[in-house]
Amino acid sequence: TGRAPVAARMETAERGYRKDLNAAAQIDTERSQFLAGLSHELRTPLNAILGFTHLLESEGDGPLSDDAREALAMISTSGEHLKSLIDDILDLSAAETGQLLLTRSLVDVYAVADEVVREARATVAQRPVRVTVEGARNAVAWADVRRLRQVLTNLVSNALKATAEG
Repeated sequence: TGRAPVAARMETAERGYRKDLNAAAQIDTERSQFLAGLSHELRTPLNAILGFTHLLESEGDGPLSDDAREALAMISTSGEHLKSLIDDILDLSAAETGQLLLTRSLVDVYAVADEVVREARATVAQRPVRVTVEGARNAVAWADVRRLRQVLTNLVSNALKATAEG
């Protein structure tokens, strides 16, 4: 009677749901494998860049000028930041599954902000824009330093995109 068609529709709907769920799980697995492969491919040349930077910083081939030393320090800092962003790609998957762990410690907020601003200055060197850090030099927070740096970098980057002058 009327019950049999309802049960059949429910079974069909459940089969469709399970099929869609399995397809989504497969896509998620493939995405995770892609991100892991991408991360590896990006890290390989980055590690070479950082290695050569550290080699130059050691001044084994002779002394460096102050400008060269500062430029290498910015390359090193930016490279390390890029390395952490690559790690963030993998952390995205962990966050989506609820497995992202924050590594909290006492962080010198001023020092992190100053590092972010020094990197940003290099990107606006030819523009009439001034980037500075103001505030208490002893500002500390109980935070994940990578996430704090990521937030500050995004804020400064967005501010620079929106500022033509000043």
